[in-house]
Amino acid sequence: MPPEEAPRPDPPVAGPRAALGPWAWMRLVWRMPVYALGTALLSLAWFLTWPLSAFSRGLRRRMRHLTMVGWGRWTLWCFSIRVARTGALPRGGTLLVANHVSYVDIALLASCGDVVFVSMRELLNWPFFGQMAHSLGTVFLDRERKREIVLANREMARWIALGHTVVLFPEGENSHGERVQRFRPALLEPAATAELPVAAATIGYVTPPGDAPASSTVAWVREPFLPHVLRLTTRRWIEARIVFHAELEHSSDRKALAQRLHARVSSAFVPLTPP
Repeated sequence: MPPEEAPRPDPPVAGPRAALGPWAWMRLVWRMPVYALGTALLSLAWFLTWPLSAFSRGLRRRMRHLTMVGWGRWTLWCFSIRVARTGALPRGGTLLVANHVSYVDIALLASCGDVVFVSMRELLNWPFFGQMAHSLGTVFLDRERKREIVLANREMARWIALGHTVVLFPEGENSHGERVQRFRPALLEPAATAELPVAAATIGYVTPPGDAPASSTVAWVREPFLPHVLRLTTRRWIEARIVFHAELEHSSDRKALAQRLHARVSSAFVPLTPP
């Protein structure tokens, strides 16, 4: 908040922990129940068709596509997240790497097509979402355990061989969106070993004038989940920007591959905090 001795004609920009105004409360009151209802219905449809799809790989894949894309688009609509997309999701049988800003990235990429995510193992402990992610084929790993990285790499290779687009966030740590963090070469081992072509995407977010910047509204770094999701929910709208780079990278050297992909993702990245 600005000091009292320096008043401004416009209302001050709300910080991430500022008290909610009446309009923010209204957004919270309708968005969360509507989001929960739509998510529950999609999940119910997925689990009800599970026995039938177990006998048909084609049916399983179609239902998975409808569930992932439907949930992604429903999430973006409920939270008034507008999408500005450049390029297109790469075809199946490809590894796609992207920078990672927030859990919002998951809904954004899911809305673009049928993808398989590589996620931190902690997600398994989340109520409902952990079980849902597991049933949809998410690849889980603990980046600090080399054995788990090896097992996750095998699982990623299996999904790619089945013709899916596997999404990997290879940054070593989260940030508030100042820059793209270093990519961990070990996570690119399957692509380097098989010399698979790897696609890249750059993700960014912008909030409207008068709202807190995306660095505090969207980026999620070492803070409790509930306060962050409440802050995200009460925003007027957010613009999600995603650039799918047309060029593919491939190399048998995982370190070189990581560096080239990092450079490509960074080339289109705009910091989340405005200058």
